[in-house]
Order: sequence, then C-alpha cells, then structure tokens
Amino acid sequence: MLAAVSPWWRYERVEACLSNASAAPPEDAHERELFLLLSDGECEDSCVATAHQIFNSSYRHVMDALALCQAKAGEVESALELEAGVYDVYRKLFFDRAVFKSVFAMREHVAQVTTTEDEREIYNLALQEGPGRLLDRYRVGPRQSVDPQVVLEDMLGEAHSRAFEHRGRPLTSRVAMEAFKWNRAAASTALAMKQSVSANKIASALEQLEFALTSDDQTKSPEDLGLDPNDIVKG
Repeated sequence: MLAAVSPWWRYERVEACLSNASAAPPEDAHERELFLLLSDGECEDSCVATAHQIFNSSYRHVMDALALCQAKAGEVESALELEAGVYDVYRKLFFDRAVFKSVFAMREHVAQVTTTEDEREIYNLALQEGPGRLLDRYRVGPRQSVDPQVVLEDMLGEAHSRAFEHRGRPLTSRVAMEAFKWNRAAASTALAMKQSVSANKIASALEQLEFALTSDDQTKSPEDLGLDPNDIVKG
C-alpha cells in the first residue's frame, strides 16, 4: 500500500548527483538550484532556499500535511507569510503528493513518518478538518474575513455527516440522541442556505427590474433588457 517511491524523491535524486562526482548537475531549474545549495551552501533562488530550510526543520510536517490535504498556495503563503512560490517549490522538491495512488497510501505514509504526538496531531488536524484549521494554528497575523456562504457550507457538511452516526445503534442510545440533534442542525443549515440563495436571486431580479424601469429606451421589452418576468413574479 505504501508508495513505490518517497514523496521527496526529487530531493533524493539531487543528493544522488552530489554523491556521484562524474554526474552532471540536474537539468531542471529548481533541482539545479537545490544542487548548488547542497554543494556550495547557497543558491540564487530564494524559494528553493526557503523550502529547503523548512524541509530541514520540525515544521516540515506542517508543509507535508498541507500538501496532503491539497491546501491552496495563496492561502498557505498568506497565512505562513511565505514568499510567493515557496509552497509550490516545496511540493515539487520535497513532497510530491502524486506518488500516492490512494488516500490509504497517504494514511500509511503518515503512520510511518510520524514520531511524536504533536506531529501526529498536525496530520490529524489537516486530514480531518482541512488546511484552514491547521493554518489557523500557525498564522501570526489576522485571518482573512470568512465568506458567510463558506461558513454555511462547512456547517452543513459537518452536521450532515454527524447526523448519521446513529446507524447500527439502538435508537435510545446517547449516540442516536446526539445524531438527531445534528439532523435538526443539518436541516436548519440547509434551509438557511436555500433561503440565502433565493434571497440573492430575488435581489438580482429586483436590480434588473430597477434597470428596466429606469431605462431611457422605452422601446425595449423586459426580455431585451435581460429581465425574466418569472423571477419577479416568484420573488
């Protein structure tokens, strides 16, 4: 189940070039910069240098976990105050997620590499709750404002998942009682999202209506102005 090669196989390939005196420097630009860094102690690519520093620190597990759960580069670099490009370089040279052919292979990898309780918690937080929660643990500055729609979607997903934890258990069990609470929460959140979508649709339709009513061209029909009368009637 484990991956055939390690996720840091590119780093290992560069190290192999260093150990072979007759080997030419790698052709890939990032690998060549890493080769220079490992051989001379410096390179011109600051992204490679920073990524290498993180890889050699205890925080590599944070970056590995973020790569596993496919955190977005902009989100990672903003939260961790990294230079643009560092996260992409790290994923290329030090943690290639593509080596894993299933989530089971990823979890086996995590089981193999984690050595402390704190490191285990890093992976668990990322894999179970997503990159946002992990980034919140390490960011120093304030987080960006949260889109209310995203909040509703997260709440709905969590509530919907927990609403079925009672299956296979007696209906009188505590788990079932808690699941029923989550059922109500899921239904309530779904209704809130539906009303939110409907409200946006109505607001959009009203904007179109206002434009139609104030148009200088009195010869155009509502349809010509992009207005669907049915939306107004429904609203």
